[in-house]
Amino acid sequence: MIYSVEGILSGVKTYDGFCIAIIKCKSGVSFSVKVSSKTKEAIENKREVMLYTELILRENLMELFGFYSEEEKKSFKLLIGVSGVGPSFAISILSSLTPFELFSCVSLKNCDKLCCCKGIGRKTANRIILELKDKFKNFAFEEKEESLMLEENLIGNDAAKEAVEALVVLGYLRADAVSAVMSQKEKKSVEELIKKALLMLSKK
Repeated sequence: MIYSVEGILSGVKTYDGFCIAIIKCKSGVSFSVKVSSKTKEAIENKREVMLYTELILRENLMELFGFYSEEEKKSFKLLIGVSGVGPSFAISILSSLTPFELFSCVSLKNCDKLCCCKGIGRKTANRIILELKDKFKNFAFEEKEESLMLEENLIGNDAAKEAVEALVVLGYLRADAVSAVMSQKEKKSVEELIKKALLMLSKK
């Protein structure tokens, strides 16, 4: 019904644990749009923004959800199609995981990572993996397939996992962090992996 909203970002606030973006359109109408933390980070320092949107109608409640990319919107629609996963749970998941990270979790059956999302237990995580494993097959991502292959190599390698997460916290893209860590063939400590990866990433 409402494909997108474009206008001046009046502000982003937190209400009842969710991020709400207020967007004033040229018509003078302002929209209150519920967004993920990822979308908040992508737009909060901009004056003019455009969000892809999804309108959810439930009995006496009408909510407009906004997304920084079409990938995030498509992921949201897939998630709310899973039994037991409503819009609030979907936004919670997308606040913790990028669309590609969600795809990786489903493809690699990484239940533990899904359980790290607020409000998501093991039962729900397993249901998401089961119900989305086929639906994600034709999903197009900007990231290359090699990123998924590298992510798969992280399974069972605790030192590499910890090094990647540390690099992501430092602000590096996850795909770049995984590539830099997994390109190191020898077994090393977490500190050594991070040090070598930082050296590699600084040359990019």
